[in-house]
Amino acid sequence: FFFNDTATTEIYTRSIVGSVRCVQETQRNVYDQKPLEFENFIKYNTPSIRLTLKEVCENGKVDPENGVLKIFDKEIGLVYYRSGYSPNDYPSEKEWLGREMLECSLPIKCPSIDLHLTTFKKFQECFGHKGFLEKYLSQEEVGKVKDMICGFWSLREITPEIEKYIANAIDNPANFVLKSHREGGGNNFYGEELRKKLLEGLKNHSAISNLFLMEKINTPEAVSYTHLRAHETSLHLVCRLLLEKK
Repeated sequence: FFFNDTATTEIYTRSIVGSVRCVQETQRNVYDQKPLEFENFIKYNTPSIRLTLKEVCENGKVDPENGVLKIFDKEIGLVYYRSGYSPNDYPSEKEWLGREMLECSLPIKCPSIDLHLTTFKKFQECFGHKGFLEKYLSQEEVGKVKDMICGFWSLREITPEIEKYIANAIDNPANFVLKSHREGGGNNFYGEELRKKLLEGLKNHSAISNLFLMEKINTPEAVSYTHLRAHETSLHLVCRLLLEKK
């Protein structure tokens, strides 16, 4: 899968290498990861090792001459991050050292550190700054990117312009999302919780100073099939479905 890549094959034609899956200590969501591991092994004879960042620190070695990373004496050609996106993934110095070891060694990282950084809300905020994209992209590319960008504002400083957006969000909370630097929807504020948080922030700025206000992306209404009940017979499985408009 990942090794069907020119850069990878050029770097690693000299030997069969392994890949590392960086996982959390109590990783539960493994079912979308296993097919990738099987694909790598079946097609490219590339075994996978599942390790936490702490275990990488404790078992990894980087050759200072060529940057080759070995773990359990196996050369590693790919690092696939399924952890490292949250502060909770770095409870000690060993996790930071493990991440540094990976980033400063030869294996291809997925995602790369620059791509990972672009997922931070601060980068997303910069994309909306006037003239920012124009520094790096053509006018045609800028137009395409701006077509995909929603309004996104840092609440670190409350300027008169930001006050207008906050007032709009308080009056129309269904049209906005309040986000933190953290990954995942579980760290966001919606609806009435958003409105209460912004009202709290107007009284105590520190309550929202590390948050970002974003226009909500409202998806089109869709028709869904809802499974109501099913019972198994000796011959087949019988399901009753309801066509329901959301």
